[in-house]
Formats: sequence, C-alpha cells, structure tokens
Amino acid sequence: MNKKFTSAAIVCGIILFLWTVIFFAVPFPKYAASVVAYIFSAISIIAAFGITYIAFKDGTELKSKFYGFAIFKIGAIYSAAQILFTLLIAGIGFFARVPLWISAVVSIVFLGLAAIGVIAADNARDVVETQDEKVKAATRTVKYFRIDVASIVDSCKDSELKKRLEKLSDQFKYSDPVSNEKLEEIESRISFEIEALRGIVNTDTQKASQKADEIAQLLSERNRICKIEK
Repeated sequence: MNKKFTSAAIVCGIILFLWTVIFFAVPFPKYAASVVAYIFSAISIIAAFGITYIAFKDGTELKSKFYGFAIFKIGAIYSAAQILFTLLIAGIGFFARVPLWISAVVSIVFLGLAAIGVIAADNARDVVETQDEKVKAATRTVKYFRIDVASIVDSCKDSELKKRLEKLSDQFKYSDPVSNEKLEEIESRISFEIEALRGIVNTDTQKASQKADEIAQLLSERNRICKIEK
C-alpha cells in the first residue's frame, strides 16, 4: 500500500475513533436500534476506505480518474448518510424507541445501494478503459505515419519539395485515424513508401516529389476504404 492509501487508512481510523467517542460520550439513549445503526455507521466508515482504494488503486488516465472520483463519492455519500441516520435514530431515542427492525432494514438498504453503486461505477470504468485501449490501438498506425512524415518534412532541405511534403503531412493530419483489418494491406504499402521517401528526400528531389504523390494517392484510397467500411 502506497503513501496515499496509508494516509487514507489513517484518516479513516481517526474518523472512526472520533465518531465512536462522539456517539458514546454524548448522552444519546443507547438502545438496540441506535446501537445497530452505530455498528453500521462504523462499517460504512471502514467501507469508505475500501471504496477509496477501489476508486484510485489503478487509475492513471484522466477518464479513469474521473470514474474513480465517482466511485469515491458513492462511498462518501454512503458513509455520511449512515452517520446521519444513526444520529436521527439516537435523537429520536430521547422521545421514543425506534423498532430494531427499522434501524437494521434501513442500514442494510444503505449498504446494499452503496455496493450496487460501486459495482456499477467500477464496471463502467472498466468498459471505458477497455474502449480507450481499443481506440489507441486502432489509431496508432496513422499516428506513426504522421510522426514519420513530419520528421521527413523537418529533414527536407529543398524548399519547393518541403512545401509539397507539408501538404502531404496535412493530408495525414486530416485523414481518418482509425484503422481496421481491411486497411492492413494498403497501410503496409503506405509505410513502405514513406520509408522509401525518407531515403531519397535529400538525394533526388524529383523522385521524392513523385513518391509524395504516390503516397497521397494511397492515402486517398485508404480514406475511401474507411468511408465504405463505416
């Protein structure tokens, strides 16, 4: 457990200690319903730490952290709601005795709702992270093309050829970034031609310009296939 979660565990322990002192030091009527509510409130504080761990243990991406905060908020709301309910049951005890079953049922419902909320939010986060990984994998090829062409533009010494290559770079920039199985062959050809262009960009400007035109045509063909497949 890293420093952040060690700190969270300490904070959880302090909150639980203070809440226990408050509950037993204040002269609330200590009867069955209030004691049961207190027990569940203690469970909620401990659960809030566990939920915090679930919320932030793996998240590194921004979306993951966003969903992690949503999970954390569920734990905080659950704990706060259970503590307030305990205070309500204890306060009512000054005037009347709340049946034990009401305290137990409401507390169990709070716990169940919190568990459902955490499971649902955690599953939603898993779906988002999986989808993000798929999107990253699908767009990786075109990102590499853009980087390669940009580096060729930077290395080009001929001003006229450089202008042509900049147009090619813009074509890659505004092309559909998502790859699929149907594009593997043509993307392999594009990759081969880009490497060929790299080898002649400063040795044969005429062939390099022709090669840029060939790559642009292949890229246009790729984009047409993308539209058909959508």
